[in-house]
Amino acid sequence: MAERRGWVSWSDEEKALVADVWARPEGLKKSVHLFNGRTIDGIKHMAHKLGLPPRSTGPANRGGPNEALVLQLLELRPMDITELAVKIGVSERAARFRVNDLHAAGRIHITRWERFSPHGAPSRMWALGPGEDAPRPKPIPRTTLQREWLKRMRREDPDKYERLLARKRLAERVRTGTIVRRDPAAAALFGPAEPRLSRRSRNQNGASPCA
Repeated sequence: MAERRGWVSWSDEEKALVADVWARPEGLKKSVHLFNGRTIDGIKHMAHKLGLPPRSTGPANRGGPNEALVLQLLELRPMDITELAVKIGVSERAARFRVNDLHAAGRIHITRWERFSPHGAPSRMWALGPGEDAPRPKPIPRTTLQREWLKRMRREDPDKYERLLARKRLAERVRTGTIVRRDPAAAALFGPAEPRLSRRSRNQNGASPCA
């Protein structure tokens, strides 16, 4: 580990070295020993004073996918981040760093959005070359998701579907007052509450409407 030293003005040779190290793909930790006691923060500060452009410090710059390899894959057909990461052999986070750099440079664009499951989030499909990005599709309405979920449950697990409908019917009867949900303590002492009859039911049973 390089020994810290007091403040010393930067020589022209050190400034040239800062520019050289700044352009390297590896992290600054691998080059800090070249500065004879300078710190990484000091190198960053000098790079800022020299007007050097921001450098990528993400995984894509530390042994991540090569831009040429990403472009070569996209020559075959549009791909999403997951497929690019698998074919390159890196994490999705590492692949995303490089893809974002290429996108910012105008070398690739979003040709479309694709869902890989019926209700999954749409994924960007990247295509080679400049172009206008396809707009993100609108989210699927919650009511549509719930309706499709019920259809799938009815098809794949009919018993579970029937139990769910029974609970819904019970909740609706409680809500409308056709059945009274009694407190558990009261039910233990006096039994369950009797269902509340409508006026038509009372009339059919012979009860007086004014009773």
